[in-house]
Amino acid sequence: MTFLEGSEFSVRPLTLDIQGLAPVGLYLGLGSQGLEVVVLSSPSKPAPSALQQAFKNRKGGRASPVLVVVTHPEGASLCGTGEDQPPVFHAQDIA
Repeated sequence: MTFLEGSEFSVRPLTLDIQGLAPVGLYLGLGSQGLEVVVLSSPSKPAPSALQQAFKNRKGGRASPVLVVVTHPEGASLCGTGEDQPPVFHAQDIA
């Protein structure tokens, strides 16, 4: 199962060029400034700077909140939704 598979939101194409991260898709929340969930994948746990760069590139100074999710073999890494350099969190897959 992939991230957000089976959710009520449909995935949209994503073009984001960050070294070491492969675009998977974009999920948009409801409303004029709904949450944007950017999903990327990586062959290994990504560096915080890569997630923050993906956040910055997608945010682009707009008001909409952005959450970056990177799936990787160890679990998932998250970055967002505010500030210029939002915090990065790494979660392990405990399957």
